[in-house]
Amino acid sequence: MAGLPELKHLVKTTHKEEYPSISPTNPANSAKGKTVFVTGGATGIGYATARAFALAGASTVIIVARRPETLKEKAAELSAEVPSTNILTYPLDITNESAVKDVFHDLRQNRLPADKDIDILVLSAAAIDSGTPALSYIPAQLHAAFSTNVFGNLNVVRAFLAPVDAAASNSTAKVVLDVSTHSVYERYPTQALYSASKAAFTQYMRHVAAEYAGSGVRVHSFHPGGVMTDAVRRAGYGELAYPWDDVSLPAGLAVWLASPAAAFLSGRFVLSNWDVDELVALKGAFERDADLGKIVLKVKPDA
Repeated sequence: MAGLPELKHLVKTTHKEEYPSISPTNPANSAKGKTVFVTGGATGIGYATARAFALAGASTVIIVARRPETLKEKAAELSAEVPSTNILTYPLDITNESAVKDVFHDLRQNRLPADKDIDILVLSAAAIDSGTPALSYIPAQLHAAFSTNVFGNLNVVRAFLAPVDAAASNSTAKVVLDVSTHSVYERYPTQALYSASKAAFTQYMRHVAAEYAGSGVRVHSFHPGGVMTDAVRRAGYGELAYPWDDVSLPAGLAVWLASPAAAFLSGRFVLSNWDVDELVALKGAFERDADLGKIVLKVKPDA
């Protein structure tokens, strides 16, 4: 796509599709026994991620999405492919706070074992607006972007972490995976609404990561890559507009980020394209530099 900013890479090796180190069938990435909750889970990156966690051995994958017909169809498809994983579904608009609370209540009271809770939350639902110049929006567009990308996502995060708050202990291991975007820190033409709303939420998650540090909660924000999905098509992009990444790339990265190997990246922002073995090799650099992999203010000019 002409005029788009180039990706800046922290590592030398980059990828455009799943590779062994992030493969859900790699034993190091096992999600055996885990319960995973995926928003926007019936299509695109959300469905690919739900599938990846099922392939990684998750005991239960919960998929929520707005369209009941698509939800039912994709759940049946995933159940047929990975019958060992229990697939649960809920039609849900995440902007409806009471409905979000009802879903989590039903899961915890009626559908999950008494000794189990949701371990991993994948935030893939998003409102994508493209083609609207920064000051040419109508109020409804602004409201829609922030309603889903900020308030809706926060509804889900709060419900997910409610047991941690109730326990007030450091024994609850949970992972939040924020499917963010490169445009939270780079300017994309006519994407002010999408970029600003996604940036607001990703920055909010940085605070959550800091406040829950030591509680067993990890938060990971990542750019999923340039993936051609139905939402991207609706935003006006064509198959030939960009050298698209395969949807298996962010799905595999999500599984890897949820593994113990990625714990040092909690509170950081990474790109799906980055080679995870090279990221692990930089673990010491992350531990020494509190700003590495974070959106910060640059205060020193280039030499």
